Amino acid sequence: MRSAPGWRDSARGGRNITKDQLDELEENIYLSDFHSSKGNSEQVVELDNKFHEILYDASGSKELRHILRDFHHYVQRVRKVTLAVQERAVNSNEEHRKIVEALKQHDGARAEELADAHMRNTINNMDHYGWDNLLKQ
Repeated sequence: MRSAPGWRDSARGGRNITKDQLDELEENIYLSDFHSSKGNSEQVVELDNKFHEILYDASGSKELRHILRDFHHYVQRVRKVTLAVQERAVNSNEEHRKIVEALKQHDGARAEELADAHMRNTINNMDHYGWDNLLKQ
């Protein structure tokens, strides 16, 4: 499976991202760290959803936001299972942190590269569980 171009476009949207959106992303990462350390997987999933929503909004494209939100909701069940594992939750949040740092530096190419790596890691993690097993959850 290849990385979704929409996700890359959303990360590339760093050109359009506002200071408020960056602040919101940083707060999200902080809260995700906290809830992950406490084993609150439901909160981690909610915060992960919010992180992606903020990025989709930063893309500035209504069509892209709609497509990515639909896709995000499609994989929701699977993400609840994978992010319930603390190691993946921590790693995913660290990947988010790196993307935000690139966005803060207005380095769209680096943000895109990191978004691709995040997507590959997510897919590899899902492959590890086995797609049939994940969809049974």
